[in-house]
Amino acid sequence: MVGLGVWRRQSLQQITEARGPAASLRRDALFRRLLLVADVVAIAGTFLVVMRFSSRPLQLTWLSVVGLPLLLIGAKLFGLYDRDETLLRKTTLDEVPKLFHLATLCALTAWLGSELIVRGGFLRRPEALVLWVALLAGLVLARAAAPR
Repeated sequence: MVGLGVWRRQSLQQITEARGPAASLRRDALFRRLLLVADVVAIAGTFLVVMRFSSRPLQLTWLSVVGLPLLLIGAKLFGLYDRDETLLRKTTLDEVPKLFHLATLCALTAWLGSELIVRGGFLRRPEALVLWVALLAGLVLARAAAPR
């Protein structure tokens, strides 16, 4: 009976020593960076696809490249890179409402400021709608594909 208690204490000590808070912080920082890369790929890829398959010849301007970090700051403000350490299961489906808001804000900003970010005209309503739906799908799929 005494031997069992000693074994249990030693195994608990080995578990807590094997993984510390520093390893957890490194893993979470890496995961946040991977989410950032996934968002950049989704946003840039969606804009390029919409411009490519538009019925008119449209090109992105340099101002659209400057807008990408602003969208990522918006994602940070929405809390998309902050993870709750107390959650047992961290899934992309839990973040879909925030991703919906980010995609909506991005599509609305692109539509309203399309004369600044698009050379060759402006975004029409159908193109803005395709951008919004494709961006939401792209954000969800890119984040789901990010390694955990």
